[in-house]
Amino acid sequence: MTRVLNLLSLSRIPLILCGSYEIIIGKYIDFFIIYLAIIATDIADGIIARSYNLSSLKGEIIDIASDCFVTIVISFVLMNLGIYSWYVVIFEIIFIGNFVVTSYFYYKNGESRIKDKVGIIAGRLFYVLPLISIIIYKLLGLKNILEVLFLLMMLIGSVSIIKRIYALIKLTKINTEI
Repeated sequence: MTRVLNLLSLSRIPLILCGSYEIIIGKYIDFFIIYLAIIATDIADGIIARSYNLSSLKGEIIDIASDCFVTIVISFVLMNLGIYSWYVVIFEIIFIGNFVVTSYFYYKNGESRIKDKVGIIAGRLFYVLPLISIIIYKLLGLKNILEVLFLLMMLIGSVSIIKRIYALIKLTKINTEI
């Protein structure tokens, strides 16, 4: 069963590549359907893994890697189409990098994960942001509203970055006084 869950996570990689192609050629409805399938596979594998106590480190890594791949690929595509600003993509890379590095060091210090509810909210925002962005920018033509949404997302993400670094410093008992 864990193999099926891992394949479900990995299915997001070809799905985002197909979805990226659809959005590049202007087939927004097809992109929405594919992207909703990506979100559904992410939700389904998490619910199934927790319900049947099938969570594993390997499964979590595959799930997170797939999520990161989806986020980065669609962000670059939307930036190249003029929907995302370059700073949104840079921030997402920083956010993901912070998540990966702090998670690694947290795990190396004997903890399973950092409890970061703000990070969960930010991560979910990153995941639905492509759908919201296309609706606001392409369908409604409201680029200024989209920029405000980007700034709000970056504010929430920044709080998460600070919380994760603080939690790691607290865990490893690093003396931060200069």
